[in-house]
Amino acid sequence: MTQTLSQIIGALGNSKLAKKYETQRSDLKRQFQSAWAPDGKLANRTQTAYALSLAFDLLKDEKQKNTAADTLRDIIKNNDYLVGTGFAGTPQLGFALSGINSTDVFYRMLLQEKVPSWLYQVVMGGTTTWERWDSMLPNGTINPGEMTSFNHYSFGSVANWMHQFIGGIAPLEPGYKTVAIAPIPGGNLSHASATYISQYGTISTDWTVSNGKFHLKVRIPPNTKAKVTLPGTQKTKTVGSGYHEFTV
Repeated sequence: MTQTLSQIIGALGNSKLAKKYETQRSDLKRQFQSAWAPDGKLANRTQTAYALSLAFDLLKDEKQKNTAADTLRDIIKNNDYLVGTGFAGTPQLGFALSGINSTDVFYRMLLQEKVPSWLYQVVMGGTTTWERWDSMLPNGTINPGEMTSFNHYSFGSVANWMHQFIGGIAPLEPGYKTVAIAPIPGGNLSHASATYISQYGTISTDWTVSNGKFHLKVRIPPNTKAKVTLPGTQKTKTVGSGYHEFTV
């Protein structure tokens, strides 16, 4: 929060106040490390704890980050690749895994159909995201506990990750003046598409995997540009507005 506040204030031109909040972030980070990760291992061994520490860059050095990455992958594997996060951890879980080059792990979680998972809700007839992973029990009865809303967005926050990593659309400048196009196929998906309506117009991607080839269609609105990175390559190509196709 303090980092975001610092960035907002900096964008508004108050560099002195922005520096104040950036300093606060550094102080809070040191306090977190001292209280919760003195030896590089978090006090709570949960998906949420490790996902948040990685996503928000709270650990001290690369050694600790690598240890945390290995631990998060291990926690997920031992949980049979089922989701183990709640309202706080779910929005950052996919980003944390992609940040440690484990997008494949999150794809595996995303496509699970057992409870708790996103597709469990679909299998059980859900048409909107539920408040709890098991608002409806496997036998078709309503969970007798509290928090059983069948239209509650919190776990739907995964859509942000899906948009950026499956659809491959992410902003590089405020308002999507410059946009990154970098879809990462995975799981058993052979096709995906995504659309974002920016202030400049519609940004869209559509990709397919067929016969070992990845084919991508991109549409970029006027007065913007995109930096396109194809899966399995390290090269980025900058394109302007219009329609573009790529195959790799």
